[in-house]
Amino acid sequence: MASKPPSHPYRPTQDTLFDHLQHALRGIDSGTLEVVVHEGRVVQIERRQRLYPGRDAVSGLGPKIAPSPT
Repeated sequence: MASKPPSHPYRPTQDTLFDHLQHALRGIDSGTLEVVVHEGRVVQIERRQRLYPGRDAVSGLGPKIAPSPT
């Protein structure tokens, strides 16, 4: 006989979810935030941040990276 999977006791309130989303968005200049919903409940929040090495925050362009000598 198959057993019923355990229920998830943690059910965040709407305010708590917004707090989690705000925390995940902090410090991202460029990237994505993915919210996974299962059976009407938010079950996962994924944060992917894009980094651009050498980019200057003011002009958007940084020094070019020289190729390594061979």
